[in-house]
Parts: sequence; structure tokens; C-alpha cells
Amino acid sequence: MKNYLYRGLLYGWHNFRSWVIDLRTICVFLCVMIFLYENILGVATFANSYNLGFTPWLLPFMATTRIVDLVLWLALLLLLCDLGVEKRFDIYVQLRLPVWALRIGRLFAAFLRVSFFWAVVSASPIFLFFRYIEWNSHWGKVIGTLARDIPENLLGTYSIRFSSMIVNRYSPTFATLICFFLSILEGWILGIIILIGNDIYKKIFLGSSIAGFFVLLDFWVRTDPLACSRWLRFSFITFHNLRCISSIPKIGYITLEWAVGFCIISALALAAFYIFQKFFSGVKYASDKKFMQVIWENTSP
Repeated sequence: MKNYLYRGLLYGWHNFRSWVIDLRTICVFLCVMIFLYENILGVATFANSYNLGFTPWLLPFMATTRIVDLVLWLALLLLLCDLGVEKRFDIYVQLRLPVWALRIGRLFAAFLRVSFFWAVVSASPIFLFFRYIEWNSHWGKVIGTLARDIPENLLGTYSIRFSSMIVNRYSPTFATLICFFLSILEGWILGIIILIGNDIYKKIFLGSSIAGFFVLLDFWVRTDPLACSRWLRFSFITFHNLRCISSIPKIGYITLEWAVGFCIISALALAAFYIFQKFFSGVKYASDKKFMQVIWENTSP
């Protein structure tokens, strides 16, 4: 069993490595970096005008800016949409793994993809504006100033928006780490949803459509969180938005601790369901091995 588990994780690692160098992945990351550059440029220009640097704790504010966060989640959805879809060169390896080990490998590959994506996004201010970065454990003068009632046109039309609520309530390390942790959990939940959907029809449409629904639900909930508080419990992608979560508890009874617990339990429950779904009565899924054997027989020379 340990040998199968190791081989399943190894399959997930090789899947991740091939995904990193895929042309689609490179193009998506290039577009994301260009988009983030345009949205952080106003902050760098503002800091440079006062001969100051800005600290790299920008991830919590990317999460509070609706358009920026929407584009990032759509990019992640594009990077995850092919999870569970079999490729010709993978079939030989997968035929020699039990179904549960194969699915653990896929879950591991999804987790690596999501973690890598959010790690790159979190470090993007350092990559793109290294000479403007101020290495400080505090928010810094620039972010502290921009978090006040600053006119929106000061940083330009395309720029991330800063929240005084986050600056006043949280330390930069805690806000960044909790936002990063929740983003990974939420992205992994999306990946598992895509895996389950793709496993039903062996195509990318169903899983990606369900995941896209949750991304659009998050965008709609952000228009008026107080009015849409009843839907917030279903919009798990909104939980990494610290500004939204901090303003909801009086109506939605959703706290940051509740959001973290919900994401952890949901991710583990969905992962367990995906691994052991063939054992549930009343759920008729095609066996992965049988499906791959048919493909192998029909495509072998």
C-alpha cells in the first residue's frame, strides 16, 4: 500500500512538472504578470514620487479589489480546467496504479498547481518592482497612507485598492499568511470540484462550469456583502477577502475562524469523497482503469 501511495504521489509530482512547462501555463502566467504589473504600477509611482518604498504585503489588498481578484481566479480556473483529463503519454503509468492511488496523485497535483499559482501571485510585487520594495515587518508609510481616504483616481484607473480595515485590524504577516492559506484551500476545493466533474463525463466542461459558477458567485456577492450575506456561506471563494469577512459577522455570523474551519473541512471532505466515491452506493461512475484500458486498446498501434 505504501508503495502504491508513493507511486501515486510521484505521478502527481510528474503531472505538476509537465504542467509547469506547458505552453498554456506559461502564457497564462505571463498574462497574469502583465495584469498585476499594470495594477501595482500606480503604487510604485506614488511611492517613487515621495522617494519611498512600499512593503510587499499586497496580497490581502489584491483579494479586496474585485476586478483583480476576479481575473486571478479566472486565470487559476484556466490552469486547473484539465485536471483529471487523461493524456496519451500518462495512460501507461496510470494503468499500473490502483484507482485510489491515481486519485491521490491527481489531488496532489491539484494542490501543487494551486500553491504554485498563489505563491507566484504573492511574490509578484517583489519580482516586478524589486527596486521599490521596502523590507519591513510593518505595513509601511506608503500602504498606511493609501489605506486612508485617498481619492481613487490618485493611483490611476487600474490599481489595487487599499483598505483601512485590514491595516487597522491585522498585522501584515498575519493578513498575508491567512489570505495565502485561505486562497490555497479555496483553490484546492475548486480543483477537487473540477476533478469530480471531469471524472463523470471525462471532459472538462462540467467541472469547469461548476467551478466557474462559484467564481461568478463570489463576484456577485462582493457587489453588496451585507445585502448578499445569506449567500456568503455558499461563496467560499469570498472567505480570503479579509475586508468582506470582517464586515459580515453581525449579519452573517461568519468569522475568520469559521471561514478557516469551513475551508479545511470542505477540502478534506471533498478529497475523501473523490478518492472513495466508487464505494458509495447509488453513484455509478465509470472505473478509471476500464476507461483507460479502452483508450489504450483503441489508440495502440
